[in-house]
Amino acid sequence: MHPSKACYTTQKFDGYREEKLCSSVFKLRREILYFFQERHDEKWISKFSDQFWLLKLAYMASIFDKLNNVNLSLQGKQSDIFVSSGKIVSLKNKIIEWKNKVVERNFTDFPLLNSLISELNISLQSPMLKDVKRHATDHLALLQ
Repeated sequence: MHPSKACYTTQKFDGYREEKLCSSVFKLRREILYFFQERHDEKWISKFSDQFWLLKLAYMASIFDKLNNVNLSLQGKQSDIFVSSGKIVSLKNKIIEWKNKVVERNFTDFPLLNSLISELNISLQSPMLKDVKRHATDHLALLQ
């Protein structure tokens, strides 16, 4: 399962709305791994033990948190077309900025990803982060 599948759900999950599901899966990854270990489900054990998969999940959770915050800010009685268009232009500029930072292997704008890199003690020069950088820049290019 690709990490984004956990993020694109439209189902409600145990009281969480879909915008919280990706972050929740990431934050509960150890408990989820333990759950699958107890059931000897090798497919999911391998996913939740795979550092590259977890790094992509952390990126997806971080970017979806950001996009959901923008989405929420566009809703409501106080929102009009002028305010909304300004927020969308601002988001487009932020996406360009995020992409430029990721190209430099600066993941500070993606807090879950950045903390996992630190937690796993992964060097910014590692080949795995080169692949994460490619994954993130490809995704951010699609968002532009």
